[in-house]
Amino acid sequence: MEFTCRPGQEDQVVALLLEEYRTLRAEQVAHLGAQGNMLAFGGVTVVIVAGFKGAGSAAFWAAFGFALLLGGYFYWTRVSSMIRVARQISDIEQRLNDLAITAYGCSAPVLTWETTQQREPLRLINPLWHILRRRP
Repeated sequence: MEFTCRPGQEDQVVALLLEEYRTLRAEQVAHLGAQGNMLAFGGVTVVIVAGFKGAGSAAFWAAFGFALLLGGYFYWTRVSSMIRVARQISDIEQRLNDLAITAYGCSAPVLTWETTQQREPLRLINPLWHILRRRP
């Protein structure tokens, strides 16, 4: 989508976009903290529950499996929310970069982190990324 604004309004548009960018970044950090807390709580809960004496009954394991599925569902909703925020940040980066190039004459994109992550999500987390990326 092409992003345009009225001539002379670039500074106000940049200020608004940067404020939204900062807000979404803070939301992303909060999501990461909540995700870490959820994983830690889930891990501790699994260890504690697995040590109960009634762990041999089928009803216990059925309830335990249901609890794991429920926890997985809540974890996935957190992850999908983080993905939506990351896409929105990427869109804002693209708009700011387009505005910086057209209005201020920048020769290269100013903001690139989230856009790069959307384009190459395994680049930083997977050590095999460089090997897999090379195709003959």
